[in-house]
Amino acid sequence: MNNLPARLFMTAAGPTFLLNGETYELASRRGYDNFWAIYHRPPEQQHRHYLLERRDSLLPVDEQKFKGAYYTPLHIVDKAYDQLRATLGENWQDRYIVWDMCAGVGNLEAKHSNLRNVFMSTLDQADVTIMRSNPGFAGAEIFQYDYLNDDVTDFGAIDYGLSNKVPRVLRLAIVDARNGVAGAKPILVLINPPYAESGSGITKGDTNKIGVEKTRINNTMRGMNLGYASKELFAQFLIRIQLELPKSLLGLFSTLKYVNAPNFERFRYIWRATYLDGFVFHSRAFDGLRGDFPIGFLIWDQATNTNDREA
Repeated sequence: MNNLPARLFMTAAGPTFLLNGETYELASRRGYDNFWAIYHRPPEQQHRHYLLERRDSLLPVDEQKFKGAYYTPLHIVDKAYDQLRATLGENWQDRYIVWDMCAGVGNLEAKHSNLRNVFMSTLDQADVTIMRSNPGFAGAEIFQYDYLNDDVTDFGAIDYGLSNKVPRVLRLAIVDARNGVAGAKPILVLINPPYAESGSGITKGDTNKIGVEKTRINNTMRGMNLGYASKELFAQFLIRIQLELPKSLLGLFSTLKYVNAPNFERFRYIWRATYLDGFVFHSRAFDGLRGDFPIGFLIWDQATNTNDREA
């Protein structure tokens, strides 16, 4: 954990955090005392990993809501891996290259047994630091990447030379998979993308997340006349994935609006893939989500593009 950007030390005022050169006092001394009444100092290894897995609960609530950052509980990840094994075969972790471009702190990859096939990218550098400090991710390629903005040209094309952030090995794998090179490993995109969408604006009394949809992929989607779907961050991910990785498989956690919502009808004309398998669970499985609605983990084959638009 040497590379973590935070330190805890004692001052005359009590325990204080040093984070990126700034000092922060504790919001609750009682909470601090209660924490150390449960854990040893420092916490044992199993507890350290648990705390890192739940780092999302330390993010400011406003920041979580704006980014749509809802981290995947590990018991749901277990179920997803069972589904992937049933759909793709017992040795899918050896046969597929996995790219999670919404990795967060890496919960979706915590169960992967062949991390040399895994690429994990995320928007926040702090999350990259967390994942690189976790010995459970040794062997995986971890890097900071803004998937909705980095390497997207003004014309909606993908040019990795704009940022030079994507590892060369992954670039070659993408090209080989697209071109059907003999012996090339297929790519599985495994993601729990953000759920954030732009509000309607002050005139309608809704200022929630205004501007969150303003990305370079959003510009591309508006040119495709996708309407409401262009406001949804998870839909933006799907469009770039289709442009960049048209022959990949997709294991996606998401609400089901892209499958059945009327205002996604135009989106379904453009984004076409073959449904393979999946499962649905209640939104209460994710901390911080309000309301009662289904969330699906659905597996799609983008290479065949044979789905019925009304399905």
